[in-house]
Amino acid sequence: MYALELWSLADNVRDQCENVFAATVLLPNETFLRVSKEVHGLIAALLSNAANIKKLVRTQSSQLKGETKTRFQMRQRRARVLSELLSGIALDELLNIKIRNTLEHFDEYLDEADELLTVKGHPTATLAMSNMVVSHWEHLAGEKIFPIRVYIASERKFYNMKWSIDLGKLHAESQMVVERLKNHPDTKLVTGAGALCVKLR
Repeated sequence: MYALELWSLADNVRDQCENVFAATVLLPNETFLRVSKEVHGLIAALLSNAANIKKLVRTQSSQLKGETKTRFQMRQRRARVLSELLSGIALDELLNIKIRNTLEHFDEYLDEADELLTVKGHPTATLAMSNMVVSHWEHLAGEKIFPIRVYIASERKFYNMKWSIDLGKLHAESQMVVERLKNHPDTKLVTGAGALCVKLR
């Protein structure tokens, strides 16, 4: 069931990345600036799925408050087994938690940006932009954008203030996870079926 959950999350990340790419196709010599609730909804969803992948394969090495010894040992074993299952696959973007933290604690990061932009004065930014989809940084000639939840289609990168995540790499990593689990002898049956039923007694 853990492997099924891991496969399902990775499959969702891959599909959601592809939906973002399809919604922001860049034609030759085209530039654009768009408002797209759909694209930002997809990005929020895929980042949430990626966060849940990280929680499955990486865990604290110490016992949590209120956690029984048995559950602690099970949690450690689960993370170890799943990490071993993905051995050899670079998961740099899937395990990158910083950009997700900026969304989860958006109010705090926005307060910090507010101080930088309106009190201290940003050294280079001329335009703060939020919840936008932009083809290229250069779309607005002469402007230096400070991005607050901005997706740059030409780079396939999502920016939230001074942090970013590469959706192209996220897509590639999730694809590798999906393929590994689909082809591994211990997990190919559950990923092929897409569901699992275990008789307990």
